[in-house]
Amino acid sequence: MNRRPVTRSYLFRPVKPTLTTISLSTDPPNFFDWDTGIYVLGPHAGADIPNWGANFWEDWERPVHLEFFEKDGSPGMETDAGAKIFGSWSRSNPQKSLAFYARSRYGANIFSYKLFPELPFTEYKNFILRNSGNDWNNTMFRDALMCSLLDQTDLDVMAYQPASIYLNGNYWGLLNIREKINEYFLATHHGVDPFQIDLLDTWSNPINGDAEHYNHMLNFLYANSPSIKANYEQVKTMMNVENFMEYQLAQIYFNNTDWPGNNVKFWRPRTPEGRWRWIVFDTDFGFGCWDDDIRRYTYNTLEFALATNGPDWPNPPWSTYLLRRMMESKEFKNEFINRFADRLNTVFSYQYVLQRINQMSNTISAEMPYHLSRWNQWGENIDTWNGNVETMRTFASQRVSYMRTYISQQFANLGFAPLKILTSSPQSGTVKLNTLSLESFPWEGTYFKKVPVHLTARPNPGFRFVSWEGTVDNPQSLSTTLTISGITTIKAVFEVDGSNLNEIVINEIYYNDPPDFDADDWVELYNKGVTTIDLSGWILKDEDNPHRFVIPSGIYIYPKEYLVLSRNVSKFRIAYPDKSVPVGDFSFGLGSSGDCLRLFTADSILVDSVRYGVTAPWPSEPNEIGTSLELKNPGYDNSLPINWTASSAAHGTPGEDNSLFTGIKEIDSRPISSHDILLQSYPNPFSSITTLRYEISEQKWVKITIYDLQGNLVSTLFEGEIDPGIKEVIWDGCGPDGSKLISGIYVCLLETRSSTSRHRLVIIR
Repeated sequence: MNRRPVTRSYLFRPVKPTLTTISLSTDPPNFFDWDTGIYVLGPHAGADIPNWGANFWEDWERPVHLEFFEKDGSPGMETDAGAKIFGSWSRSNPQKSLAFYARSRYGANIFSYKLFPELPFTEYKNFILRNSGNDWNNTMFRDALMCSLLDQTDLDVMAYQPASIYLNGNYWGLLNIREKINEYFLATHHGVDPFQIDLLDTWSNPINGDAEHYNHMLNFLYANSPSIKANYEQVKTMMNVENFMEYQLAQIYFNNTDWPGNNVKFWRPRTPEGRWRWIVFDTDFGFGCWDDDIRRYTYNTLEFALATNGPDWPNPPWSTYLLRRMMESKEFKNEFINRFADRLNTVFSYQYVLQRINQMSNTISAEMPYHLSRWNQWGENIDTWNGNVETMRTFASQRVSYMRTYISQQFANLGFAPLKILTSSPQSGTVKLNTLSLESFPWEGTYFKKVPVHLTARPNPGFRFVSWEGTVDNPQSLSTTLTISGITTIKAVFEVDGSNLNEIVINEIYYNDPPDFDADDWVELYNKGVTTIDLSGWILKDEDNPHRFVIPSGIYIYPKEYLVLSRNVSKFRIAYPDKSVPVGDFSFGLGSSGDCLRLFTADSILVDSVRYGVTAPWPSEPNEIGTSLELKNPGYDNSLPINWTASSAAHGTPGEDNSLFTGIKEIDSRPISSHDILLQSYPNPFSSITTLRYEISEQKWVKITIYDLQGNLVSTLFEGEIDPGIKEVIWDGCGPDGSKLISGIYVCLLETRSSTSRHRLVIIR
């Protein structure tokens, strides 16, 4: 009988391990035979580093047995796998990086183990034990540090966990467990088909798929400057511009001078909507790794990344072209500058980076004396290691001020100044500043003059935005811009407000997938008001009461923003890789022959209801070709079929503004006067009476009526001539016969001979 060998590891150390321990076992010739071993020079190695022709440069794979032990010594994963030497020039280091492959010929074709505690994944096709590349025996966590500073962005980085390694029972030092960047890495993190991606390297050579789409984008840019708005918008359909900005500014801040003519990978899903995204890896040249002027914190890597005639390595002209070309767009340039300022104020700030350096160095400090004793190549000891860590602290303390100066100089001597942001009270609301969500106030940062920064007030549940105090472009607007010229203080003013439920509307419905697009059903909500709504415990139902989805706690919808509820979040992420992750999963489907969607508060108060159809007067295209059903305008009455249309986007616009669908008659062809309008009613919701306020521009005939959501007339509150000004009328929530109406949503309609205005009312009994 053919049986696999059984392996057991017995490891002896003078002190208790503080890291995950990995024991590797293999037949010694697999690694160390002069002719066939993957770890040795072999007969054909060149004499000079990196020893081209050595065995470790061959693409040889050897069988190994792996055993994982957690930090407390408890056993973890145990499996057989294949191993290859991994990396570039660091292959010539005495301690080498190893890549591991799960294949059926060794046993399991998946590593079923939670390799990284901070990630939700429990299955991997492969992973790496990395020797820290150019940082080997320097700090041993330099690349991992830089990747960790990007965990609040949407950039792809390799997760990290340091480990104590044993090889055939011998202590083999510290290596870093890292993810391996390939099609399986992208499939795991983005829910895409691993065999339907384009993944390119530094020179645009395909690792997976092909470069056809990327070359098409480059050819478009060669012929069309993004300084023209239409061209810039076209580029945004081909590459994720925000992702590209984050990638570039990170490498520039890191002072990675083994880039951009090296160590570049970028990818896209092979779908019509697939856009290029960039991956951060092998940044070991950065953060002051080499002790010479060109790589210290003083180096102007922004100028380096925009050089028109760099050397063959590391920044030849072709490698800087895309950033240089995109800088022709004023919109791109301003957002790039603002994003850079955002990062310099937060995750690249000295305080934040210092905390990360201390945390990561403390994690491996107990291991480093053993590692350096095992691999003492140039006389390294714990003192030199501490000195190398201190170099990174110095880099962090100095780099921000140099980068602000370089950004200012590069873009016509912008200058920069402090910005302080306040709110009217701690509990009233928060502020979004460019890409930052600020929650603690006062908040202070530094921004560049002449570059407008973007502010959005976000009232907390139970509050509404009033105005901005300070010099902003539109003080009464929820979202505004500010161009600083000196020391600046801005305050977002909020006030208590309880009339908000009627501002949440069902705005877009996707109920019938086409055969070639499996996104499953979803519903989009929109907050058309000025108050943040806490949706915790709210309930989505279809026509059948037992079909209910309870929105999890902690879900908010901010003013003028969207929230998507999905039947299958995994399918949604695959179908819409560049959209925000929805809330789900709801367990019922939306009818392709028509259905009713209802939204309730946690107290079962009906907030909104839409009974849609699939034939006239409802648009039929969503049922026929698989696009979405969307409101022409979120402010329109969504109970009326005339206010809905088929999205002009192929599969709808989840989480974004509805598409502009031209050539369709609007709900009412009469112009809407800005002075003949219904104002905010109070209270709303109400249980007994509410006061309806409205504004009339001049003496005229006015009619005020109440309808239910089925379009039935409930009450006529006023009809006749009226003088101009702000007026009030009382409604007691009763029908024409004087009986109290049931809880629900009703529509108040203000009509004149030249305009109409609508307002939703919520009765709570």
